[in-house]
Amino acid sequence: MKLLGNISGQQFYYCAIDDLIDRCSQVEKCVIIIDENHLEKFLTNGISIIGVCVNQIIIIGGDVNTAFFRFKDENLLLLAANTFEEAARFAKLGAGFFRDVICIPKEDENTAKAIINSIKV
Repeated sequence: MKLLGNISGQQFYYCAIDDLIDRCSQVEKCVIIIDENHLEKFLTNGISIIGVCVNQIIIIGGDVNTAFFRFKDENLLLLAANTFEEAARFAKLGAGFFRDVICIPKEDENTAKAIINSIKV
């Protein structure tokens, strides 16, 4: 995971989907921002970390139905956002609840970092 920035005490990290599952146990309760292009792989491989260290998922894209039905019995807040910037703003609202925000966007690391820096204000 690579640090994208710090907003109001929250640490935003850029992460590949494969690294997320291995490293999730190293962070406390966190938020995951994930692009819908990575969602199926997460649903297949990441189910074990839901409720353990992940209590909120923000999906970038239109369809959260697949994730909703997969996680309907879990203690999980599931949100949808149109863009990575919107998802980051949603995550920022939870600053009092979650210190770490793990980002798996379609954007590259530099673009994601620029977006995080733009919403610091």
